[in-house]
Amino acid sequence: MRNLLLTGISALLLVLAITGCGSGREGPPAVVRSAPYRAYLEENAASLVRAIQAMLPELEHGEVSRAQSRFVRARVRYSQIEPAAKAFPQLNARIDGLPRQVTESRLTGFHRIERELWEAEDAAGMTAVARRLLADTKQLQEDLVSADFSAQELAGGARRILSEISTVKLTNKEDVYSGADLVEVSGNLEAVGAAFGALRPILTESERARLRTLLHRAYAKVAEYGTPARDPDQPRDLSPGAIFIVFDELSPDEVEQLDRPIRALGGAFSEVDTRLQEVD
Repeated sequence: MRNLLLTGISALLLVLAITGCGSGREGPPAVVRSAPYRAYLEENAASLVRAIQAMLPELEHGEVSRAQSRFVRARVRYSQIEPAAKAFPQLNARIDGLPRQVTESRLTGFHRIERELWEAEDAAGMTAVARRLLADTKQLQEDLVSADFSAQELAGGARRILSEISTVKLTNKEDVYSGADLVEVSGNLEAVGAAFGALRPILTESERARLRTLLHRAYAKVAEYGTPARDPDQPRDLSPGAIFIVFDELSPDEVEQLDRPIRALGGAFSEVDTRLQEVD
């Protein structure tokens, strides 16, 4: 286990609790008008910016261990808005481009910093990269605040991030240096829960019941391997201390147990996504 990160309860459970049941209606609206979802995006985008700002001094002073802790905290924040962030592909590529997706000279953002902090165990030269990352995440924050999302975009975004969890994060192709994939999965599920809350009014009764059940199952399974990412009611512990499980400490069987409810949830969102496309 790495001695790095966060304790808390799931924002997903809060989202599920505060969203009303709603009733199905014919055809999705052009834009989903959900104040809780808007607040979710704004809160977590702002938290992402603050998390990167907090990482900068550690990089500047060469505090590798503390910079690693700050890095993973920032990754959690990003994962909580990742499905929405993917609506801005060029900006998102600078923020979250993977080493296998870009050339050496074009690798920027999170994964450039991750590689140096874990593989080289060195913060030298990363201050400039982090400042560019900060500028990009501030731009993302602005874009998210003004963005509108249709029901189909929300369902499709949830489907795609759940597929990415199965094919990328639960195969350790995301955080290949830090192994922090599981806390990102936790944050991604919170994002899916927020999308579900925004979609509830246009879902059928059976869709709502099925998605709610599958969301709880998926989150409960992920929570077995590390505390959920977010606790809005508790003060932040700014020092390294809480524990998350590094990906390579899981056995293949444990990974399969994690993946099974994720795939089931992805299948349910895929069916909703297909229905909404047909309505459009």
